[in-house]
Amino acid sequence: MSDKIITVFGATGKQGGAVIETLAKSKKFKLRAITRNPDSPASQELKKKGVELVKLDMTTASVDDFAKALTGSYGLFLVTDYYTYFGAEADIGKKVVDGAVKAKVEHFVFSSLSACKKISKGEIPVPHFDLKDDIKVYAEEKAKNGAFVLSTVLAPFYLQNFEGFFPPKKNDDGTYSITMPQEVNVPLDIGDINDIGPIVEAILNDKQKYAGASIPFTTPLKMQEIVDKISKATGKTVKYNYVPSEVFAKFGFPGAEELAAMFAFYNKFGAFPGQDTTIAPKLTHLTTIDEYLNKNKSKYNLQ
Repeated sequence: MSDKIITVFGATGKQGGAVIETLAKSKKFKLRAITRNPDSPASQELKKKGVELVKLDMTTASVDDFAKALTGSYGLFLVTDYYTYFGAEADIGKKVVDGAVKAKVEHFVFSSLSACKKISKGEIPVPHFDLKDDIKVYAEEKAKNGAFVLSTVLAPFYLQNFEGFFPPKKNDDGTYSITMPQEVNVPLDIGDINDIGPIVEAILNDKQKYAGASIPFTTPLKMQEIVDKISKATGKTVKYNYVPSEVFAKFGFPGAEELAAMFAFYNKFGAFPGQDTTIAPKLTHLTTIDEYLNKNKSKYNLQ
């Protein structure tokens, strides 16, 4: 094992957890996890894997706090959660950037998303995308000045979302429907979020090769293809129910307008306009929806 320390933010979440899982198996780096509650069951599971736990509340931490937490780190993986921080997401991310500079971190790997407001020329702002891009732009300035090497990874619409945010709902006739504002003829950029683990590992293994790289990953499919595959895997009839973004935005649940804007962007530009989606498949095998469903079909619990 190398003496190099990789510090992972969001280590008990889907992205950070996948990165920890991959790096823990490879045993190429020492691992440190930033956690608000080191005593939580999820944190204790990390400890069992040999991960060092550092207690830090990102909502109140200063630049110096982040620098202290990052002391001795060769690299880091940062993912920020809009639905935890909302408008403060960019400010918190920038503090991590400044903390990394102060701690002399060499390799900064950031999970970003497309700059929706910029790309759409102001037509379709999507805060949980745009705030991440704000952090990326800030980190790029530091990288240009030689503070660290910056590499960026961009996640697609998680396949896991069809179990959580957008699960099949039962209809009166016994069939199921997935209701979304993704247009039927526009492929949706999807992927297993666990694939981010080996992608980040490959990036960390070759700092110079991926210096300045922006790496999205996706296995795109149209919604009819997706529901057909879920139907085949579960043995239940799952249909696709398309609703326009402007209708979805009025559904009234928290985040409906935000998600509607995201799909409006997807429908017009795709998830990764102008980005090179050919790099990620060279770094790892990207899980297909069939492979994912074969492993996870029991999670749908369609009765």
